[in-house]
Amino acid sequence: MTAQTLAYRLGCLIHWTPREEAIRGGLKGLPSATLAGARLVDIGSGLGQLSRLAREFGIEYAGLEPDDALRAEAARDFPGAAFLVGGAGDLGKLLRPADVVVLNGVAHHLNDQLLGETLQAARGGRGLVLCDHLRLDGKTHALARFLQDRDQGKFVRPYADLLSPEGFVLRSSEFFPIGPLGMPFWTYFCNVYTTP
Repeated sequence: MTAQTLAYRLGCLIHWTPREEAIRGGLKGLPSATLAGARLVDIGSGLGQLSRLAREFGIEYAGLEPDDALRAEAARDFPGAAFLVGGAGDLGKLLRPADVVVLNGVAHHLNDQLLGETLQAARGGRGLVLCDHLRLDGKTHALARFLQDRDQGKFVRPYADLLSPEGFVLRSSEFFPIGPLGMPFWTYFCNVYTTP
């Protein structure tokens, strides 16, 4: 285990469970036809934990991860899942029409151009799950703004910028707290969309 994968696993102790629960709830709310024959494409899949959700819903899983160490550990921990070398910029090359794309804590790591290209490519699938930092102008408390400004991802956007991506229909939206021991240090959102 590398220092990076250890840090990733420790971070997951704080933020993973609420995100996974929100994504699970969003997927459950989708029309059954959306998930029939679908593949969950997890951009920036990290250690591949969302492959458990794909298995739970009886659909295929493809994790896109540029980091070799994270991808290797994911493949070891989830041998039945597919982990591919790549990131957000590679989505257009491998997206299938039945795919549901997940950006779980990834959007704030993508600059505007790359996020726009990723969302445009995702329109070629059936759906999109966008789970990321919530920033409401004038309403996000000082501690959350402080933590967001020091996050490795430098593109925490106002929620309004992510609410209605072109080419998608919003199916569900949930806000939920993230923090150690249930303390709400910051808030995430999980929006689930389908294509028209």
